[in-house]
Amino acid sequence: MRRHIINLVLLFLIGAVAALVWMRQEPPAPPPEPLLAESTESIQRVGFRIPGGETVMAARSGDGWRLTEPVSAPADNGVINSLLAAVRAPIADRIPAQEVDLTQMGFDQPERYMQFDDVEIAFGAINPVTKKRYVLMDDSVLLIRDPAGASSYHSHVKLVHKAIVPPGRRLVRVERPGWTLHRDEEGWRVERRDGVAEPVSTERAEAAGEAWTEARAMWTAEPSRDPEVGEEKVVLHFADGEAVELVALRGQQLLLQRTDFAVQYHVARNLTGLLLDLEAPPEAGAEGAQATPPGEGIMAPAGN
Repeated sequence: MRRHIINLVLLFLIGAVAALVWMRQEPPAPPPEPLLAESTESIQRVGFRIPGGETVMAARSGDGWRLTEPVSAPADNGVINSLLAAVRAPIADRIPAQEVDLTQMGFDQPERYMQFDDVEIAFGAINPVTKKRYVLMDDSVLLIRDPAGASSYHSHVKLVHKAIVPPGRRLVRVERPGWTLHRDEEGWRVERRDGVAEPVSTERAEAAGEAWTEARAMWTAEPSRDPEVGEEKVVLHFADGEAVELVALRGQQLLLQRTDFAVQYHVARNLTGLLLDLEAPPEAGAEGAQATPPGEGIMAPAGN
């Protein structure tokens, strides 16, 4: 009986000590507050402006994102998502703006201004010790982990969708000086006007039509400002009646320049013969072949 009582007392003491230790523990720190929101789903417009440069804006549309400034063009959803990631950047510190020298934090000449709907945020310098970014929002200076996508782009060109035929558009005809590739009820066909007697096979026409339909840029860049030797014209016709002229240039990549989007697409070189000359399609797995879906390809080095 006595041993039983001793055991109960020991159990009580152990429980009391455990409870005391638990009560003295510091409560877990709350997760850091995000810059704007935990989710980006409600944001309808995103963009940036570079002091002395252009303003770039995109808006949600029914089938993704679309650039609205400085051009109207389908946007690369992956790049837009990298911009949106800034709204979830955790805040490491918050300082009232009137208590600090904004010049020392880079706000006399901000690197850029990011915009999310009606909220504009100035991006200042990076703290040399913490490697975190100073941003100015309303009346507060915030210190955040530098969101890579937010400071990687300096013009609209990297935001343009990588598909040569924009999403949702139906290509029905491709015109070159010596031939026309057109789609009818049975598939793709070629009409030659270049004096070449050899007809283009149905298989080759189908391959060329599908190549144009699915072609995508490895990356996009600023268009050439001056005409270059060897430029060739290509006109794409769509089912809604719109015709778009591209300027093609052969080289280490196939360059396709689209004036209304103010962009130059860099396409894999091994597609040049099929797209421009109706040659045999490249073999699967050949160097430079394109295998990923439009708009999800390799990104060029940042800086545009």
